[in-house]
Amino acid sequence: MEKAYRNLVYFLPILGVLVALGFYKPYFALFPDFKGFTMLVHIHAMALLIWVALILIQPILILKRKYRLHRILGKFSYFLVPVIIITSIGVMKKQYDEGIAQKLSSTESLKTLIISFAEILTFSVFYLLAIVHKRNIALHMRYIICSALVLITPSLARVLGYWFDVTQLKSY
Repeated sequence: MEKAYRNLVYFLPILGVLVALGFYKPYFALFPDFKGFTMLVHIHAMALLIWVALILIQPILILKRKYRLHRILGKFSYFLVPVIIITSIGVMKKQYDEGIAQKLSSTESLKTLIISFAEILTFSVFYLLAIVHKRNIALHMRYIICSALVLITPSLARVLGYWFDVTQLKSY
């Protein structure tokens, strides 16, 4: 790992804390009942939690020179990331349907998904670039970091909304 990025191991847990706080009240606090949540939402949540865990674990494995385990977990992401993308699209479809049920027009309901669509597209592009450049360690690492940073927006929006009562604006 490049010298400038060795301290990344200390900053990535902040992302983990942000995700945990952001999704605690609307999701984790409802354990074990999770009333009103579909299996799709559970799979989506678990896939993203595993992604966050990978983001936290992978740099540690590199620092500890556990390259083989790093590669094995990286290959697991070939399965995990499509699950994240597919369930994200499914959750967006669910949100669209909920908008229609709340009497939003089709156009208005679609407009509420603009930010979510941009996030999943950005995540997908950065992940794909990281995989394409997996032999170029510097690029690979930077693209993976960028894919992790995409999680800040949904997490921070929920932290502000659920913990500090900041109203989210519609994306249109």
